[in-house]
Amino acid sequence: MIRAILIHGNGGGKPTDNWLPYLKLELEKIGIKVEAPQFPDADLARASYWIPFLKDTLKADDKTIIIGHSSGAIAAMKFAENNRILGSVLVGAYHTDLGLENEKLSGYFDTPWDWNAIKKNQQWIIQFAGLNDPWIPVSEARYVHDKLNTEYHESTDEGHFGGDYYKETFPEALKAIKAMIFDDNKLNASESQSTNKREVVKRIAETYAMGVWDDKDLRVIDGLIHQKCVIHSLLGNFYGPEAMKNIVQTWLSAFPDLLVKNTSIICEKNLVVIQWFANGTHTGQFKGIQPTGKSVSYSGVTIYRIDDDKIVEYWAYLDMQHLLQQIS
Repeated sequence: MIRAILIHGNGGGKPTDNWLPYLKLELEKIGIKVEAPQFPDADLARASYWIPFLKDTLKADDKTIIIGHSSGAIAAMKFAENNRILGSVLVGAYHTDLGLENEKLSGYFDTPWDWNAIKKNQQWIIQFAGLNDPWIPVSEARYVHDKLNTEYHESTDEGHFGGDYYKETFPEALKAIKAMIFDDNKLNASESQSTNKREVVKRIAETYAMGVWDDKDLRVIDGLIHQKCVIHSLLGNFYGPEAMKNIVQTWLSAFPDLLVKNTSIICEKNLVVIQWFANGTHTGQFKGIQPTGKSVSYSGVTIYRIDDDKIVEYWAYLDMQHLLQQIS
């Protein structure tokens, strides 16, 4: 599963600052596991504290997106010099100590930047810079862009993207991240277009299945189920995300410890077929049958039709008679 780590800035920064809670919530809706911890040494944000915290405590790896604001962006770059990550989002980034004593004490600028290593150790880098940033000259951001070949977004009126004012949401960052994760144009250019498409839809289906059944996070439904999604369920035919939540909740209420394991996945064009095996304990009412406390196990198939990064049609099949026999 893809993870994301949100890093606040220095000067006493917190994980509740500005748009960080917004981005955490929105990324979780699409099945990304997000960590937004309070970093140690929040005043100076020294590399000697933050880099080990990323590596040893948070265990950032090649399935992790690091999203850093201000000095958090600097930490993301420095970490990527020696560690593999999936990608990064640099907001209000710079590359010198700006002549500030606190930045000099941070330790990030004691050695030259290894720009090639930063690029090599991740698949993509998104960058946001403000032309009217009161603290970071835009020349600093443009230099980082030139060295890292980032996907560069330069705003004329966003300033430092928070800190100089309260910025509650950041839909531009969310859109850019989703494009990197789901857009077939952002995948490995050496792959064929058809292979890219299969990888995109496969990833969306897996993200949905893991988010709903592994993490039991119904917010994933809001992120990935189309408003007019047609749902073909053994409980009936329904439409849209609210209906899907009701269906999932019916299963989780009856079998709260339900575990679902994917056993095979087939993709063709915009269709994904997932064969799975499930087991759990019957501790809630299901189809009129009172809780029995019995263990159940069953297998089934789910088919997803995906267009424009959304699930637009959904089929679920299992041997319902076999399941009911286990709790009767």
